[in-house]
Amino acid sequence: MKCPKCGSGMILRTASRGFNAGNKFYGCKKFPACRGTVDFKKKADKKKKKKVETNKKKTKTVDSKETEMIKAKGFENSSPIEEPKKEYSSERKENVKKTLEDLRLKLLDLTGKNPLVSFKHRETNKNQVRLIDEIIDILYQKLNDNKPLQFLSLPEPDNNPKDEKTEKFLNELEIAKVEDEIYLEALSKLPDDDDGLSKKSQIILRELKDRLREKLGMEMRRSPDVMSKKEYAIKCKLDPSYEMPTLIDGKNKSKWMDKKMQTLLFDDELFKNLETIRRKYRESYDEKGINTLHIVFGFLEWYEDKNSEKKIFSPILIQPIDLERIRKPKGFVYSIETSGEPAKLNLTLVERLKRDFNINLPEFAEEDKPEEYFKKIEKVISNQQNWNVRKFVTIGHFQYLNILMYQDLDVNSWPNADDLLGSEIINEIAFGSSNDSLGYQEDYEIDNEDIQKVAPYLILDSDSSQHSAVVDVLQNKNLVLKGPPGTGKSQTIANIVGAALAQGKKILFVSAKAAALDVVYKRLNDVGLGEFCLRLHAYNSKRKQVVEDLKRRLDKTRKRSPEQFDQNVIELKRNRNKLNAYVNDVNKIFGSTGLTIQEIFWAAINNQQYCEDGMHILKKLYLPDCENISQIQIEDACSRLDMIKIILEKFNDKFAGITNHPFYGLNNYKLSKFERDEIKSNFIEIKNLSNEIIKDSNEFYQNNSIENNFYLSINSVGKYQEEIKNIQIPNLLDQKVISSSNLIDKKFKDTLDNVDKFNNLKKLFKEKFINAEININTIENLQNEVSKIIKSNALNKIDINKLKILGSKESIKDLFSNLSFDIDLFIEIIEKVSNILSIEENYSIKNLENQIKFLKFVSAVPKNILLNRRKELLDEVNHDPIKQYFEKILKIKENEISLESNYRIKNIVNIDEIKEDITIIKNAGFFSFLNSRYNQAKKNFLSIQRNKIKLSNLKIIHELQKIVSYFESIDDLNQDIKFNLLFASNYDEIKNNEQEIKEIVKFSTDVKKEFSNLGRFDETVKYFLLYSENDKLISLKDFVDNKNIKEIDYSSKLKKLEGNNDINEIKNDLKKLENLFINFIKNIEEYNLNKYLTFNDLKEIYIQNSEILELQSTINENRNILNNTEVNYQNLESDKILTAIETIELILNVKESTNNQSLINFLFKNDFLHNYNLLNNFLININSKILKINQLYDDTNKLADINENAFFLKSEINVKNFEDLSLNEILKSLDNKIISFDELGDWITYQNAKLNNDELSINILIRAYEDNPKIIDYLTYAYKTILFQSLIRNIYEKYPHIKEFSGLEINNIRARFNTLDKKINNLHSTDLISTLTKRKPPSGVTTGLKRDLTDMGLINHLTQSEKPKIPSIRKVLERAGKAIKELKPVFMMSPHSVAQFLPPKGVEFDLILIDEASQLKPEFVMGALARCSYAAIMGDPMQLPPTSFYEREDDAEESEDFERLEEKSILDLALSRISTRRDLKWHYRSRDESLIAFSNKHFYNDRLILFPTASRDKSITGIQVKYIESVYKGKQNIQEAIEIVDSVCDYMSKFKNKSCLVVTMNVHQSELINSLISKKEIENQYVADYINDWKDTLEPFTVKNLENVQGDERDCIFISTVFGPPEKGIKPKQTFGPINTQYGHRRLNVLFTRAKEKVELVTSLQPGDILAEDDVSSGSRGYGRKILKDYIQYGLTGTLYSGEDTSREAGSDFQLYVGDKLKERGYEITQEVGVAGFFIDIGVKHPKIPHKYLIGVECDGATYHSSKSARDRDRLRQEILEGLGWTLYRIWSTDWFNDPNNETDKLVDFIEKEVQKYTTN
Repeated sequence: MKCPKCGSGMILRTASRGFNAGNKFYGCKKFPACRGTVDFKKKADKKKKKKVETNKKKTKTVDSKETEMIKAKGFENSSPIEEPKKEYSSERKENVKKTLEDLRLKLLDLTGKNPLVSFKHRETNKNQVRLIDEIIDILYQKLNDNKPLQFLSLPEPDNNPKDEKTEKFLNELEIAKVEDEIYLEALSKLPDDDDGLSKKSQIILRELKDRLREKLGMEMRRSPDVMSKKEYAIKCKLDPSYEMPTLIDGKNKSKWMDKKMQTLLFDDELFKNLETIRRKYRESYDEKGINTLHIVFGFLEWYEDKNSEKKIFSPILIQPIDLERIRKPKGFVYSIETSGEPAKLNLTLVERLKRDFNINLPEFAEEDKPEEYFKKIEKVISNQQNWNVRKFVTIGHFQYLNILMYQDLDVNSWPNADDLLGSEIINEIAFGSSNDSLGYQEDYEIDNEDIQKVAPYLILDSDSSQHSAVVDVLQNKNLVLKGPPGTGKSQTIANIVGAALAQGKKILFVSAKAAALDVVYKRLNDVGLGEFCLRLHAYNSKRKQVVEDLKRRLDKTRKRSPEQFDQNVIELKRNRNKLNAYVNDVNKIFGSTGLTIQEIFWAAINNQQYCEDGMHILKKLYLPDCENISQIQIEDACSRLDMIKIILEKFNDKFAGITNHPFYGLNNYKLSKFERDEIKSNFIEIKNLSNEIIKDSNEFYQNNSIENNFYLSINSVGKYQEEIKNIQIPNLLDQKVISSSNLIDKKFKDTLDNVDKFNNLKKLFKEKFINAEININTIENLQNEVSKIIKSNALNKIDINKLKILGSKESIKDLFSNLSFDIDLFIEIIEKVSNILSIEENYSIKNLENQIKFLKFVSAVPKNILLNRRKELLDEVNHDPIKQYFEKILKIKENEISLESNYRIKNIVNIDEIKEDITIIKNAGFFSFLNSRYNQAKKNFLSIQRNKIKLSNLKIIHELQKIVSYFESIDDLNQDIKFNLLFASNYDEIKNNEQEIKEIVKFSTDVKKEFSNLGRFDETVKYFLLYSENDKLISLKDFVDNKNIKEIDYSSKLKKLEGNNDINEIKNDLKKLENLFINFIKNIEEYNLNKYLTFNDLKEIYIQNSEILELQSTINENRNILNNTEVNYQNLESDKILTAIETIELILNVKESTNNQSLINFLFKNDFLHNYNLLNNFLININSKILKINQLYDDTNKLADINENAFFLKSEINVKNFEDLSLNEILKSLDNKIISFDELGDWITYQNAKLNNDELSINILIRAYEDNPKIIDYLTYAYKTILFQSLIRNIYEKYPHIKEFSGLEINNIRARFNTLDKKINNLHSTDLISTLTKRKPPSGVTTGLKRDLTDMGLINHLTQSEKPKIPSIRKVLERAGKAIKELKPVFMMSPHSVAQFLPPKGVEFDLILIDEASQLKPEFVMGALARCSYAAIMGDPMQLPPTSFYEREDDAEESEDFERLEEKSILDLALSRISTRRDLKWHYRSRDESLIAFSNKHFYNDRLILFPTASRDKSITGIQVKYIESVYKGKQNIQEAIEIVDSVCDYMSKFKNKSCLVVTMNVHQSELINSLISKKEIENQYVADYINDWKDTLEPFTVKNLENVQGDERDCIFISTVFGPPEKGIKPKQTFGPINTQYGHRRLNVLFTRAKEKVELVTSLQPGDILAEDDVSSGSRGYGRKILKDYIQYGLTGTLYSGEDTSREAGSDFQLYVGDKLKERGYEITQEVGVAGFFIDIGVKHPKIPHKYLIGVECDGATYHSSKSARDRDRLRQEILEGLGWTLYRIWSTDWFNDPNNETDKLVDFIEKEVQKYTTN
């Protein structure tokens, strides 16, 4: 027969308990792994079958599908598209199966090394305590009645020496037990079954003590007799046998009913054993996530085969217990109680007996009693010779749960083997992924929009490396996350959990270490998510606790989603974008220098400080090609400028400045010798020609009696000749005019022109407009009348184009009457509105516009909206609630439509009847059809059902509940006080008037939006529209409609009225204008004007008359000019006037042609024509020679490239241009150059240096130097200043917003961003809680037999019943797993508890998180991985690997050179297989960088980002090493232990609010220190208080060894290195226990990185005592010793590196400049303060505060820009640094560029205020 569950064979069994007790059945061979059964009878009874079917009908069931996933706000689209599950070949699955089987076998230890197989009782073993003189069943019952049971020790014998109780004696005794060879040899000769209580073993111990007494110089013991403990127990009237007595007929039962448990140990022995047991009890919880402490009831005594004589004792029943210690005045009292789980059969023994002997031990049920069960076993083993059940009771540590993991990985135990073999995670870890890339991913740009879509919000702060890990997980990537010490791994896990919950995922969080689970739980609980976590680590694995936890979750009230979440998010993004825009802009590389904009700013600031006296010139200079200049070119330019400086200094010495150099202005630096000779020759010829011209000129002056010589220059001669040529000589000349040439000027000519023009205009006017002769008086009168019309204010208010002719009175009146109608309507509007609003009448155009706007608004509002206004609907405060109510109404209406399609809900009158019907149908049983009330309930349902479809009771209840919910939602609304206040109506009325209410609300919003200027009129209108009486508003509405204001286009009408303030004034002006037009008709008749004049004619008359009158005025003013000449021009005829004018023009032409008065006088002297010809011939002669000079000069200029102004013009010459130099001056200049021609060579050298670098624009600077010679002192700084300022000008042009940035603005944005960033975390947490509480778990089976209840049916039963019988946690999860996952979507477990509590089917998860993975063997987590879709595996490969430390029964027996069994961890596997890998980088733990600096250098290649502390006081933080001369004996160092204990107690007294921890390098030292601390705890209340205060925190005080300190952190860590010389003066042995192993260095790394503030290391080793080669490689056996040696050296000397002794120099112009300015002000500074990863730009110290940096100065440069997110950059880094004692001052480049001196003063003021704070405090 095959098992129906797994297909294995079946065995006929008899049920021992329950309803079927005594009945036979077939059970699966693989029980208890498989619990498949088949009824013994082949055919089931038909009646029984019918009954089963009836019970099934009575049982309510629901669909077991998962509830619909509800996601948190912002995460609706964050999940990637689900890919189909991968299918693997049968061959691959077979390989996986083989791999799992190999791993599974590692979990099964059936050898004699396993205490569950072969337990060795030894009284010397401190890890166990045996009981005597107890009745097993009574003891078992007391324990399971949850009664704490105390240990009793043997009374102390009277003859025991008191001096052997001293601490010194006891410590030496422990050493002697390890090192005394006589004692050890005697023990080795004892028989194997000697338990340490025999008289022989007592004698051996006594002899050891006597030898020790003699060694210590103590008196001889008086009582030499030795009594065994068993003999002494009998003397004390105790039964000393470990075989527990049997209760006979209940006699003396009361003797064993107390709450005590008797042992055979004296008080000090019991104390040591229980302290050792307690230590390992706590460690097993903390380190492995399991409780290894058990009480064993009964041992099977057996032999491996018939020939064996070696007895084996195997535990039979083991039950997990808790050990409690209570401090009493005289010491500690220890007690045990059950941990909540029942006793279990030792399955390891079951497996061993089944394999070796085919013996199947009977099951042990919870109802069984031990002694009855022992009898069953005796029957089963009755055929085995010498096998016995021994009724021993022992308390000790057992690795029981490994067998459960062994069973969990059995493929046959999984209902669907493919869940295990086809698991994608297991396949990827076993065989790798298809992605070959195994590199570490770069951190994401967190603020990138795509990344924000994936993980928009987190519940806690997160740096970019942490956030990137969250993003990977949310994208359903399998992830390996390396988390070095203190990098926020727990915070990252909490954020992953929160984000995964927001996506609707179910999470399994696994860690062996309780601390890892606890710290994540605390973080989740702090934000309100603790209620959604189910903790099933060993601490929390009690059934009752789980039920209470579920009850608390069910009692959790649903939270509303936070209001204004979206608005805060929008504002956060806006501020974040601004910050990112600034930092991205100023850190863009600009131009070819390779510098960022920020660096360019600081380069400009830094260089210009050296050029202060020349900045007024340098600021004006600009390098056009600045963006193309590279750093190499800058260096080249500076080099050449240095060479130029040498030349310039020479010029200064010789010529007193470069401009005085004879060849200044000669630019060609490539002249050959021949070319230079040619230039010199040309200069000499020019000189000769100039001399000839001067000679000819002098002769001309003398011959023509010219007193004032002409000014002869290169330019003037040609100019004179050109001027002569340009003189136009008329045919007729008036000689009288010529003789008066000195009186003739431009004004004279203009006056004559005006006379002629005046006559012409009068003639033209008469011809065009008037039919009679006119005089000047007529024109003046007419002009006066026309002017009044043209200048009227009202003219632009009329459409003048409609007035065709001016002579018609009718057309004029029509034009003005239409406009008057509009004006009258406007006045009526003003008066109406003023009256109805009760405001003063205001006839201004602006007021009219406002009133028309108001009336147009009223015209657009329907009357019903105005009539039905209500204050509650209009109040803006109520608009959001109104919107929410309408959303509720919409949902109700949708439900109504849905329900109405199937039910006649309008026929329903009484909802209470429906509720009663639901109750009746819900409680219906098999015979309910006989119940009339039940039948009536069914009829009631049919009466409202439309389609008459037959439904099950379950479906009817569901439908009726929907109807009830519908009516209740209406009732809730109608009974809602606020709803009634807002709407003054009920749901039915509101439903029909919804649109009108919405329009009223919109009306309110529109009013406030339209009239929002907050002026008096707008406020009045708003109040009137919202709150006025209906009759007034309707009256106004009627007025608006009657006047048809809505349809009239007022914009064009009002536009004509622009420029006037008062409508009445406009009306009056129009009337005046109308009268002016009518009066003008009379003028037409009077002046005989053209009757058909248009308005344009009128304008032309006005213009022409204006011009005539103006000419008349001008002529009258200048009449005297005409009268001063010899001719009376008034009487000349027109043609003679023209001749006079032509002659005058000639005179003026000559005067305009030249300003040389000598030339003018010569021409008009006597005969003009004769003089003209004489002068012309003279100039032709001279000009021919000038042309030769010009040709020579041009030839020279082509060679020399001469700048004439610079070359010829010197400071003593008072002309501005070379062409204007007189020939005498040219001669003088040429003489100087010809004499100094030898200086040309130096000048060419200078020009070569200057002009050969034109692409670098050096010439611009040289020109500036030539204007300001002082620039020579800072030539290179000046060049760089010009360059960087030119770049900044281009920057401002390209990025104009940069110049608008200010530090004040950015700081304000940062402050707001920081506030919002924190707020969003909180709002998201609240929203997430709201989302989680909305998720509805499946109902499951809610009625019927208790054993059939599932999901919420079972949970409600367990949480609502007074004293429910709680199934095992595994059973609860099997039956209610889906519901529990909805209530508690985060399971927090140890690997062992996964196998213990989670069934292999039915409790699956989307995501598994594995923490401290470096310590987990792959076989420990494979079962957990198989239950999940995706994995994030976290740990640190540089910390502890998996070891067998906790799997050994007796760690106290560890030998000095024990080589631990260290295997590959799941982290190692994942790192070599999973493609997505990340590092956490920011180190948060250490408040002093020296604490982590050593590990960062030796283990993490300086990859961690360490934040420096501001404190320099190493007495408070950092590493302190105390060397003492002590010896290492018996695996202990007593003096070190005493020193450590004294230091710890001192710390406890001084720092009550700070945590601490002691770590030793072996177990024996930790036990010694623990013992000493316990005594101090008894003796000193402050020690006891300190330990108690920290007891239930995440950082309790404890003493640990090197193996179990991973995951811990404390403010202070005390370290005892233990090892030292065996005797003083002898070198220490090089046996350092675990440090000598392959991974010893990783153990030390864990140890060195636990402290947050301080490490106090006490050692008996000097660095030279440790022998280690410098070149030993990591991973070799000697590397651990080297690390220990280096660390002690580092602690003694601090020579690694630290923030105080940084050797980094200033890295930027910013640091150089600001540092120099601070030094100038007297401050001590340190550049680049830090150790690794992060450096404060400048640390500022002050002599008054020597113990810390006063402030840190940071800039907006590369470090600031390097962050991956605004949160990193603008909040987290600052908060971390401030937490480390820094006061930060942020420098903004734009501010400092604009005004560096002012910003320096601000910085100094800030520093001084900080000084004042410290000095006053």
